[in-house]
Amino acid sequence: MQELHDRFKYLGTSAEAVAIVERILKTGSVFEKMEVLNTNEGAMLLEGFAQVNPNAVNNLLARVLNSMTQDQLMGLDNGRRYLVWTLDKLCFRSDTFRQSAALMLRLANAENEHISNNATGQFIGLFPVMLPATETNLSVRLEFLKEQFELNQNRTVLMSALKRALTYRDFILFGGAETMGDKKLEPYKPKSYAEIAYYFEGCLGILVNEVNSLTEYEVKALEILEDTV
Repeated sequence: MQELHDRFKYLGTSAEAVAIVERILKTGSVFEKMEVLNTNEGAMLLEGFAQVNPNAVNNLLARVLNSMTQDQLMGLDNGRRYLVWTLDKLCFRSDTFRQSAALMLRLANAENEHISNNATGQFIGLFPVMLPATETNLSVRLEFLKEQFELNQNRTVLMSALKRALTYRDFILFGGAETMGDKKLEPYKPKSYAEIAYYFEGCLGILVNEVNSLTEYEVKALEILEDTV
């Protein structure tokens, strides 16, 4: 299984390989079953497929993970490491960022790992100004954060992501997610100080809204404002 994974991930330029993944992961795929997806072998193959046909993998994970309850997501264990690594790669790409980042957030909100590169840590790493774990620009990431604050009642992970977004130091990117077979993507680099200012202003606006709305995250929002402004 490992050998198949290691070889297949380099076939991203092959139209035949892309079509094969598309067929394997169509609606009703065996990879939608928990007895396959929640295994080291099944999730490992999916991570390899993501490097060949990221959209097909992204759509399959959306069908499966969005249909699961919080308790079911917390029950993902054997295949969880490879599922996080798969979403890492999908989040790095700008064309699959929005959906995959939302899926990573769902896993983070149902966290069951106590390591730095769990779903929570990887989600937060998408939002620093410099060396983010994505090629997605600041504007798209800001709009994503705004959308998720509207959609999610549990905003604990999102608050941590905002704090990282507003922290202008200690930029570190651990490699791996940027590699797609024999292709290597680059983390997004801001084009101007004006772009950074727009991002900061938008993130600060989210925090101010939490304070003004007197939500349960008001104190946390004030702490982040104090730490970062």
